Amino acid sequence: MICNPFIVDVMTVPDDIQEELIELQNDTSCKDNFTGGNLEEFWCKKALAYPKIRNMAVRLLTLFSTTYLCEQGFSNVLAIKTKQRSKLVNPEFDLRLALVKNITPRIDMMVKKMQAQPSH
Repeated sequence: MICNPFIVDVMTVPDDIQEELIELQNDTSCKDNFTGGNLEEFWCKKALAYPKIRNMAVRLLTLFSTTYLCEQGFSNVLAIKTKQRSKLVNPEFDLRLALVKNITPRIDMMVKKMQAQPSH
């Protein structure tokens, strides 16, 4: 139902969300947004009028992303704690760097905050 709510048989879903599902399936703007965008964006931004189904979808979608991040962390720990790297002084620092490798530095902001040093 989360992957494509427009092809689900209404009779197979719980009674408390059947009405929302029927309304969603008949909403042409939602159908257009669903086919034109990605799944996460649809459930987080476009399907706000259907809170029960949306909450179910968001819970399911965030479950996979948090599981992936957890597994990624364990994989990084395993790579850092191998025999080749066992002589590191501070392996926790390497782990932090491995987990946040998608962060980009904001050099422009740092330059703006830098204070000029006057000459003596």
